[in-house]
Amino acid sequence: MDNKNMLYIFLAVFVLLGVSFVSAAEPSVNLISPEDNIWNTSTNTIQFAYQCIANSSLLGSDAWANVTLYLNGVLNKSFGNSTGALKNSTTNTTFVTIGDTTSITWKVECWFNSTYSANSTERTLKIDTTKPTGSITMPKVTTIYAQNPIKIKCGGSDATSGIRHVKLKITKPNKETVEYTLANQEEKTFRGTETGGAGLNLVDCTIYDIAGNSYSTGQKEFNVYHRTVKSAAPEEEPEEEITPEEEKAPEEEGVPEEGVPVEAEKAPSKAWIWVLVIIVIVLILYFVLKKKK
Repeated sequence: MDNKNMLYIFLAVFVLLGVSFVSAAEPSVNLISPEDNIWNTSTNTIQFAYQCIANSSLLGSDAWANVTLYLNGVLNKSFGNSTGALKNSTTNTTFVTIGDTTSITWKVECWFNSTYSANSTERTLKIDTTKPTGSITMPKVTTIYAQNPIKIKCGGSDATSGIRHVKLKITKPNKETVEYTLANQEEKTFRGTETGGAGLNLVDCTIYDIAGNSYSTGQKEFNVYHRTVKSAAPEEEPEEEITPEEEKAPEEEGVPEEGVPVEAEKAPSKAWIWVLVIIVIVLILYFVLKKKK
């Protein structure tokens, strides 16, 4: 290998070493928490965690000079290293109380002297401190047979982060509970047989928004009871209990069952009897007189 080729090789190695040294010496900031675009349910005592990182040969010590926290691009807090904090590659935390807002941006700048500093990328923290609203929707008829269904729906709204899901809980007559995670305003169908038998069932619903706030609605209830029928047909309505009717009073003569009066069969009139008697007497007298002649 000639001297010219050797020179090229040494130059290449020198350039690579120089690039490696510069890259290793370049300071940086690592943001740990809160994560980017995450929701927070409080504006009080937000903890910002980060690391200031630099090559020890460039830093010259194991600690940085100071660090600055920016919120919405404006300097919020700056800390010096008088207490011995801000060590290199060590997690540091800063606590800040946030005012009434729905989101903020944040970033951190680390300094280890007047010449060298490092800036982080910018993150967004979304804030929703308000509980969602909502209610349970029950059918008009809340008394069912054990074989029949009942449909229940729960849901609500949240103006800031939106609804994540709802949880519908049924407390059975035997105090056992079952819980279902449903989409917002999703209707759930229950049969009486699923609720654990006849009796009073209690319905509770909790609504969760995306940020993590929750709201519990007022409690509702429905009744389940068993059929008392002769037929075993599952969807047949129960037979009504028949109460024996009271004995009817004897009907008056001339009054039908519906209570409408009618004329009774009339007995022979006394006038007709006297007419017949007179006719008989006249006939007897006629035959007597005729015989005397």
